Amino acid sequence: MVILLAVEDSLASLFGIFVLINLFFSHNNDTNIFYSTKFIHSLVRPYELSPIEIKKSPHFPLPFKKSKGKKKFGSMEGPRAVFRGPKFLDALVDDFSEKLKSFLREKVVSVFGVRDEFNKLQDKMKYIKSMLTDAKRRKMDDSVTRTWIDELIDVMHDADDIIDDFRSQFEKESEDGASSSLVNQVASKLNPKSWYSAICSRFVINDRIIELNKKIDEINKNRQTFSVDMNQFQSSINSPQTSSIIDSDIVGWEIQRNTRKLIEIIARNQDQRKLCLVAIIGMGGIGKTTLAQNIFHDPLIRNTFPERVWVSVSKEYSAIEVLQSIINEMNSNTGEARTISELHEQLSRKIKGKRFFLVLDDVWQSMVWTDFLKRPLQFAASGVILLTTRDKTVASGVGAIYVHEVEKLSKRSCWELLCKKAYIEKEEDMLNLRDVGMRIVKKCDGLPLATKVIGCLLATKNKDRREWEKVLQSSAWFNNEICEELPRALLISFKDLAPPLQDCFLYCSLCAEDSVISRSDIVRECIAEGIIQQREDELLEDTAEEYYNELIRRGLLQPVRYYYIKQENSVRCRMHDIVRTFAHYIARGCNHYGNPASLSLDCVRKLHRLSISCQGDVAIIPGNKSDALRLKTLVFSCPYPLTVQDEIFHRIKSVRVLVLNGRGIEKIPDSIGDLKHLRLLDLDHTSISMLPNSLCSLNHLQTLHLQNCQSLQVLPQGITRLRNLRCLGLGETPLISVPKGIGRLKFLNELKGFIVAREQRSGDMQSGWQLDELENLTQLRCLWLDKLENAAIQSSALAGKCNLKTLQLACTLPVGGSGQLPGEDDCRNIEETFDKLEPPQCLEYLFLLRFFGRRFPSWLENLSFLTYLILESCISCLYLPPLGQLQHLKCLRIIGARSIVSIGPEFMGTVISGRSNLRPCFPKLEFLRIEEMPNWEEWSFIDQVPEKFFPSLLQIDIVYCPKLKALPDQLKHISSLEELYLSGLQGISKIENLTAHFEWIHIRNSSCEKLSNIPGVQHLSLVGCSALRCVENLDALQSLYLEDETVDHLPEWLPGFLNQHHNNDDMKLNFLCNMTVLQRCLLGGPDWHIIEKFSYIRAFTKDNTAFIEYQKQPYSYHTNL
Repeated sequence: MVILLAVEDSLASLFGIFVLINLFFSHNNDTNIFYSTKFIHSLVRPYELSPIEIKKSPHFPLPFKKSKGKKKFGSMEGPRAVFRGPKFLDALVDDFSEKLKSFLREKVVSVFGVRDEFNKLQDKMKYIKSMLTDAKRRKMDDSVTRTWIDELIDVMHDADDIIDDFRSQFEKESEDGASSSLVNQVASKLNPKSWYSAICSRFVINDRIIELNKKIDEINKNRQTFSVDMNQFQSSINSPQTSSIIDSDIVGWEIQRNTRKLIEIIARNQDQRKLCLVAIIGMGGIGKTTLAQNIFHDPLIRNTFPERVWVSVSKEYSAIEVLQSIINEMNSNTGEARTISELHEQLSRKIKGKRFFLVLDDVWQSMVWTDFLKRPLQFAASGVILLTTRDKTVASGVGAIYVHEVEKLSKRSCWELLCKKAYIEKEEDMLNLRDVGMRIVKKCDGLPLATKVIGCLLATKNKDRREWEKVLQSSAWFNNEICEELPRALLISFKDLAPPLQDCFLYCSLCAEDSVISRSDIVRECIAEGIIQQREDELLEDTAEEYYNELIRRGLLQPVRYYYIKQENSVRCRMHDIVRTFAHYIARGCNHYGNPASLSLDCVRKLHRLSISCQGDVAIIPGNKSDALRLKTLVFSCPYPLTVQDEIFHRIKSVRVLVLNGRGIEKIPDSIGDLKHLRLLDLDHTSISMLPNSLCSLNHLQTLHLQNCQSLQVLPQGITRLRNLRCLGLGETPLISVPKGIGRLKFLNELKGFIVAREQRSGDMQSGWQLDELENLTQLRCLWLDKLENAAIQSSALAGKCNLKTLQLACTLPVGGSGQLPGEDDCRNIEETFDKLEPPQCLEYLFLLRFFGRRFPSWLENLSFLTYLILESCISCLYLPPLGQLQHLKCLRIIGARSIVSIGPEFMGTVISGRSNLRPCFPKLEFLRIEEMPNWEEWSFIDQVPEKFFPSLLQIDIVYCPKLKALPDQLKHISSLEELYLSGLQGISKIENLTAHFEWIHIRNSSCEKLSNIPGVQHLSLVGCSALRCVENLDALQSLYLEDETVDHLPEWLPGFLNQHHNNDDMKLNFLCNMTVLQRCLLGGPDWHIIEKFSYIRAFTKDNTAFIEYQKQPYSYHTNL
């Protein structure tokens, strides 16, 4: 390299001459430039360099060739060479290479070999990927194997960086050549630093590729030397076999309730169908098998079905073995039958004309039923097939008539199970350990598997608080000794995932404990890390969403209700602590969550993902500025002021995902521009006031999140040069100055916070964008438009957006006095603007915020694929739009429509041209919430065909509508309702005659005086209902929750209700009250005669300082009073 530096200046001048000549002629592709070798010799003589024999490169066009044309430049004699522009610089380097010292010659020759080495590297990457894919599925317990695999993973990351740099360099050279003018190209080529920098970049990249290829060869030799034989590894865990014997650890009322529920469904359907399939689904270890065992041994099942068979199928099942097991369970010998055909025939004869009950436990594939069992079992007189599975698609694949998802255990049941496994039997021990035990139970989050394992651990400890506190506070929750026993069921599910899904699952474990994970965040971050595999004709985002949904189906992520809708494709989820611990264990050494100061420098150097929970005012990662890190993902989340030191950015040159969240982050250093591999930068919820211009040089950046940055007002001008940007989030950030040209970001498929400007300004910066700048953004899937009151009325900016799924349209309400509505002109203008903004029919999610027209847009009722609709703060609208015929609408929220007085048949979409429309209204609506409508008084449907209304509705919420006089009578015909939430309805005096089988009814802060004739409700919650005088005819009620600190006695209606209720032995009461009422409920107190009628009661004060807990059977009574 010293030699190269010595000749830099002189060689640069020589190269500059040739570059100038070449560029001058290269713009005419048909022009060849002829140079006499004497002329070339005269140029190079002062530098003691001479022309060399021209060699043809296998990768580049021949840079020189003899000319048969006439002599050019008059005085030049001798042979001539032909130069062509595109590869001119490389050709000159090759031409003079042999006269440089051997070091320089090797470098230049290697430049022409870059593509060979690159191809070798790509081939080896395929080999490594196949080995890693196999290795992840196999045993990795011994340290030699683990070290070898870690080396492979490190090589993969190094290769990823090199490939990135290789492509970036050639893309940069191509882009510079294509975009620069002739003058600029000449100036650039005459600049020694410019061409020298390009050459050196190639040298460095090539060296890294060659070195990496050598390293791969060395790793392969190590595999052979240390006998790491991939073919000898066997899976360390097999699917456990189950049996029909009932688990002795069954606790809690949940399983008894679910057992009765499923038996009722089986009894109701088994006479109507020849073969009745019922499925139990849930994640591994949650209790599917236990529930199936309970049903299998129920007396009704035993008496109804003379043939009962239990078969554990497992993942690696054999069709022959399953058939043999069924026949053997029926006390029959399979004889000489060995083939599937012979066993089918034998089973058909055995089952013919009989009634049977078959449990298929732990089914992983639907074909075990569809391909091997369905045909022979059709010969039975009737039969019930109960299967358990972790995969909801299996349940649908077999055609189950009912799918039951196992819920988590209640805290009370978990406590009971924990005591059982920890052998806590004495009442004194239970009282002493209860509070710390309940905190342990909370960590187990209702999972029987987790509760059992922790209970077994506690059984090895002394029965005192100090020992239990150690377990609660100990790092054992994240320790291998816990994980080795806990993940057994989880590991089976994990090993069944494809490698990209495994990586996606492990990535999710970077979240904070018990935090809500956004689907959008996981999708974007996994794409940025390179986890998502590109499929033909499919967006990466669609593939990533499939990964996310699959993890939810597998039970490894727990969906969180989105606007109260239960669905497997939830946009938010959680990772249970135990599952998260399992993921940490699997990804140990690669992923870390917490404070990295506790790690050694060697451990930090090996990390690929780091999520830091800040513990000070400075973010510190062990090591100094020269200690480079391998991190691909770095996450900071900090609620208080935090300084992110520049040296951190110098150490993470390979990072792909950088998340800096929290109000404490106030500044981003200029060195962020050095992170050339960065794909995702998340600065949401920070206090940054400006962005460094260096950010605009991140050519690979795909996602930039700047949402809810309350101090940020200006975007850098160069942000529109980020041509690979796929997602730009600006929502709720008060920007006042943005650059022109957002339409140049043609790969954008998510744009949140597009600020609409009233008029175009001169210059490069403006207060917002014109809607016509959206025209070129044809890939948009999600779009948020803000300040639409500024839009030109003629705009139709959403035309042609055939991929658009999510749309938010928001206005800024006109400034006026308190409660003042917008004027006539304002209303008319915004109505016309919205009418022009007709979205495509493919839209699924629509949010209308602060729309102040008096009528809703006419296109609203035509969005036939709309699933979610939110109408918020539409303050001037007098009537709701006719939405009843939106065939796919699942969720509807109406908030703050303060001008609406009445909701009638027009809302249902049932009156068309004076005739009644007989199609069902809201056929798929599951959730309806109407909130903050202070002037709403009446709600009515038409009386015709009431069964056509809301056939799928599960929940209705009515919140703060104080003038509403009554619920519509037609609600009693909605049989699908499961939950009713009523709060702040001072105008309603009675609620009665509801026939649906409600799981819950919640009534809060109501003036209701009578609650009557709701025979199907199971759980009732009454909060602040002191006006209530009569509660009757709630025949199915199982539990009651009361909350009222303002009264000094039990509700007056409670004794009469208990006297007329027939099932007090199954009735539970939870009661939050003041100390006066609590003392009245003590054993022997004035109200004890009422309390003792419940099967279970827990009464407590708001701060939980005092409580009473009573259970009738088996008897127990506890209090701290």
